[in-house]
Amino acid sequence: MKTSCGSGIRPSGCLNQDLQDVRMRRMKSRNMFKMLPLYLVAYLTLTSTIASAQVYQSGLILPDFSQVEESDVCCVYAPPDGFTVFDAPSGSAIGKLTRVGDSSHDDQAPYKLFFQQTSTRTQQQISYTNLEQIGYEVWAIPYVERKKGFVRILGKSSDIWISEAEIKRKSFRLSDWQSFLLSGAGDVLGYYANAPGLNLRKTPSSNAVLLKTLKGDLFEISPTGQMQGAWAKVKVKKYKEHPCVSDLEQDELTEYELEGWIKIVTDEGLPNVWFYARRC
Repeated sequence: MKTSCGSGIRPSGCLNQDLQDVRMRRMKSRNMFKMLPLYLVAYLTLTSTIASAQVYQSGLILPDFSQVEESDVCCVYAPPDGFTVFDAPSGSAIGKLTRVGDSSHDDQAPYKLFFQQTSTRTQQQISYTNLEQIGYEVWAIPYVERKKGFVRILGKSSDIWISEAEIKRKSFRLSDWQSFLLSGAGDVLGYYANAPGLNLRKTPSSNAVLLKTLKGDLFEISPTGQMQGAWAKVKVKKYKEHPCVSDLEQDELTEYELEGWIKIVTDEGLPNVWFYARRC
């Protein structure tokens, strides 16, 4: 009988399968990027750099894969020895955020993140509701505020901070939501507008001509790489049925296509779109 590696309690052997899937998708994405014409690569890099000039307060703590291997930090992204936790920017160290256990003995260990509190010598597992699923069985720690070289994690009401210097020292990096959404554009099925909908406009302005209000997952949004502030130029496909569940041929599936601008993040830097982290 074939073993299921779906969500929930996961049987032994699923971790290796997950890591192979992640590597294949990452390799495919990188190969697609290498195939782009040099002038387009330069254009995307330039527009991304310009757009990232604004420092947003919200984003994700991600591995720097030029320095670490996926297998060392998967599947809740965190360094093997964790992050030191502070009660305020430049405040007192109060514990550690870390995974516990060894995947060779506990197949669930890579999927669990704990806050180990120094004063009480206790540990509490971090709920998945406080993490962001960004890929198939892959989660990242989100941050919600940046201040004096520290980032606040686990929600705005928490007093849990991590040092940006330690994040960098442990081969991780900060990625604001806008940069993350742009970099992942070719590695997801597509983006979809948050409820109650997202306006597609002719130019990057709230006063520009409204082309369409995008609602639901039949409007697939693909950034082109061109950014202006919080706005992204996108291509939109309106499907008759969602590709994951449709029996229609590809040329029959698309109802129409549009191109325009959306405000891909809020003024606070939070995403205005979502995506299927597990794909189909």
